[in-house]
Amino acid sequence: MYTNDKGQTLIEVVLAVAIAVIVIYALVSLATISMLYAQSALRRSEAVKLANAGMEAFRLERDMGGFDSGCLVPSGLGNTYIISDSPTTCAFLEMTSNPYESITPRTNVIYKRSMTVEDVGADKKNVRVTVKWTEGTSERKVSMSGVLTNWR
Repeated sequence: MYTNDKGQTLIEVVLAVAIAVIVIYALVSLATISMLYAQSALRRSEAVKLANAGMEAFRLERDMGGFDSGCLVPSGLGNTYIISDSPTTCAFLEMTSNPYESITPRTNVIYKRSMTVEDVGADKKNVRVTVKWTEGTSERKVSMSGVLTNWR
């Protein structure tokens, strides 16, 4: 018996190429999305490290000078701090009227860190460190807070 198979090979080739294109597109999309999530995780990890460094600076300031040193004053604009390489009064911190300190580490993302102190008791101070950064069109934020006690 004779069958007419003309053009069947062409349809098979077109169908195989279409399936290959769809699979390759899916793999490239998956790789792109994975890279975006990895970059986002790196930025968040860096922001957490910057917030932790701010908390540690307050702990060191408390341990070196105590609450009576005048470095942990929670009043007005004096309750906002930055970490300073050459502080004037305190060991690590410097009071500032600017609510956010700009930091650009190795990822070339501009982070803005805010560190504040408020009284919560006779020998207790609440420290809050917030780090913000822009990712795409949205703003991301990491916050840490803790209560420091006068253990001396």
